Amino acid sequence: MFKPRTSFKDIILGLKNVATAPEKQFNNSIKIDKVLILSKLSRYEFERRKSNSANDDELEKELRSRGTDFERLIHCHVLHKKFETNVVNTLRKMGIDVEVVNRFNYTQEKVNWADVIVPTGGDGTFLLASSKIRNSTKPVIGFNSDPNRSEGHLCLPKKYSANISKAVEKLQKGDFEWLLRSRIRIKLISQKGEIIPKCLHEIDVKCDAHTPFSKVDPDGKVLPVLALNEVFVGESISSRVSHLQMRLNGSIEQTSLKCSGVCICTGTGSTSWHLSINRLPAQSVAELLKLVDVHSSEDREVLAAQIADVYNRDLIFRADDKRMSYTIRDLISAGVWPHPKGIKSRDFVSKLEIKSNCYEASLVVDGGVSFDFNDGTIAFLEIRPEDSLRTPHSCYEACGTFNYVINAYWDGTIIYNDPVLFILGKYYKNRVGARLPLLSCQTAPVVIGNLRKFLNSFSKDMYCKMREVTKVRLHLLIAAGGKGRTGGVHSHYFKRTSEEVTRQPEPEMVVTRNTCQARNQPADGEPSAQPQVEPPTQLPTGPLVDMEALVQVLSRLVAPRSTELPILPEFSGLEHEEPERFLEKCRERHAATDPESWRDRVATRLCGNAESWWSINRAILPTLPDLERGLIENYGGLDKVVRLHAEFYGTRQAEEEPTETFLQKKKLLAARILPTMTEKVLVATCRTLLRDELVMYSAFASPQTLEELSRGAGTIERLLNQKKAVPPATTSTKSLPRCRYCPGTHFHGDCPELRRNPGKDQGATTAAGPSRRTVGPVENQE
Repeated sequence: MFKPRTSFKDIILGLKNVATAPEKQFNNSIKIDKVLILSKLSRYEFERRKSNSANDDELEKELRSRGTDFERLIHCHVLHKKFETNVVNTLRKMGIDVEVVNRFNYTQEKVNWADVIVPTGGDGTFLLASSKIRNSTKPVIGFNSDPNRSEGHLCLPKKYSANISKAVEKLQKGDFEWLLRSRIRIKLISQKGEIIPKCLHEIDVKCDAHTPFSKVDPDGKVLPVLALNEVFVGESISSRVSHLQMRLNGSIEQTSLKCSGVCICTGTGSTSWHLSINRLPAQSVAELLKLVDVHSSEDREVLAAQIADVYNRDLIFRADDKRMSYTIRDLISAGVWPHPKGIKSRDFVSKLEIKSNCYEASLVVDGGVSFDFNDGTIAFLEIRPEDSLRTPHSCYEACGTFNYVINAYWDGTIIYNDPVLFILGKYYKNRVGARLPLLSCQTAPVVIGNLRKFLNSFSKDMYCKMREVTKVRLHLLIAAGGKGRTGGVHSHYFKRTSEEVTRQPEPEMVVTRNTCQARNQPADGEPSAQPQVEPPTQLPTGPLVDMEALVQVLSRLVAPRSTELPILPEFSGLEHEEPERFLEKCRERHAATDPESWRDRVATRLCGNAESWWSINRAILPTLPDLERGLIENYGGLDKVVRLHAEFYGTRQAEEEPTETFLQKKKLLAARILPTMTEKVLVATCRTLLRDELVMYSAFASPQTLEELSRGAGTIERLLNQKKAVPPATTSTKSLPRCRYCPGTHFHGDCPELRRNPGKDQGATTAAGPSRRTVGPVENQE
């Protein structure tokens, strides 16, 4: 049966297209004195404006006749208006001047008046708000008015929709990071000489409110809108074939092609139309796996879903990436098309030139504004830093178990965002190889825990200072993923030989809490200035992580302070755990703390059975010794069972077929009865599980402790082994004792009569009178 070697869904994906952070980070302080709120146009408002009905009753009747759920329509409208009112009232209570506009009176003059633009709605309202901002200085901060029904990818996290004041306070304090979302600048050269924008919203809105065209050169005009999501170029009717010519990255080579249009997106738009166009269904992957002879249908479906998920997540790239991703929809690859051959249907570019050979084509920006793009029209698309849109950084969602890592870029800038980021090496400035090196779930929590403690040991001001001055250049990439599983990580991902990639010397780095600096140590006689390290022109091949370098770098980066206390282990009170060992580790790691603090720390690490026990007994365990004694008394006895097993099994490990002393050993351990069993009950249980040869000893000696049982049973086993070691030729009936239960001469434990009638043992012992041995362990008779 085929077994997938790795669980792709447990990996943090999308790393292949990760680029570096912006070279310049803006100051986090923000002025919020005047706020312009852009209101969402609800469906009810849209229908009200569109309808010719004289009053609400006629509108309701018209909508119900079309099968529209009128109650739900009103509910969503009221919900949005309540949220909008809440935002306005909250801002005004905080002393902020507020003005509310909608898409019909959202003008450039009002944008210039405001310090901050706040769209309340979803991603559509956010795109409308950003359409009139043409620089990277005025921030746009969106609130999701209906987080239960709208994703709001561009807005603040959904939790702030219920706590608007907290979000505003964080913005005023600068407790966030700016994200400069890249936008596409478009320059058109039209044969007609006149370029008129057309709005594609369902309600006709005049587009003359846009800023005038910016003349860059005599040959073209820069469009008055910047694309935050994507630009689409193609025939207005999708069933028609689009004839286009493309030049990539300023190349002199021009490719003629036929398709259903071209979509050019930014990192922000990579989660939208770009993802839908290129999404790979699991069904297609399953069919491919069938072709490569993966027979097991069950495993094939699982593997297909995981591979499809990997592929689809890798389509997404950073919102501040300075590259564009183009996708040629339904590229005709037959005969002479495309000409010349070789163009990729999807790739990254920094500049793109498209010439139209269409007749009724359009160039559409963010699905809202359209421009004619007919035969002879040329469009130049590029991304410039000054065109970026300034927004608060929406924290990435955590994937799997681990929520915190530190993001160290090759250029020395450390950015700490909550909850999840990645450690990027200088080798991977533009792109990371598809082979993802991983840390297993057993190793990653230690690394990430140390990173968290390192970051949390600094105050906000000191951390900001450290972020500005720290120079860290790592030669690795860490992706931590999983939900409590290792994900089948291969050990060869952690190996890299000198033949596969030439290692560059790692600079010495010193981290101190006083200076908050990690710096390169200069050689003797050299200045202490930071050297400028450029990324290599070629990426390394093969496995990407050198474990020795990983350990060296992390040991310097995350070395905890001497006063910091390591993380406590957990104790769940299961049969394989020993409270003595748990308490011993706690004493070693927390010897410097006071008893009360130590007791509280231990209590927080109890889980499972021990947690339930603690919740019941914590009121009667006032002191630390009580806690220790309670754990040992309630969950003790395991060492004795382990010692008992060692007595019975210690000499049999080398045998090919070891003899089992306990016929139901696993059942005994799995029963989870140790926390409630006394030693007497445990001995009685063990006696019922002994081999036939030892049952006789148990009935004869009646051991009361595990030690007596272990010692006596071990002696019987040694005698039996000696008996088995005697060659048959030298064995005589005279050397064997006379059985007390039958006329034969053999060891009592081998008596067939006793095996058939175990109750005969008691009768024989009673009838034997005082001459029979009835006391004393067997080993005393050796």
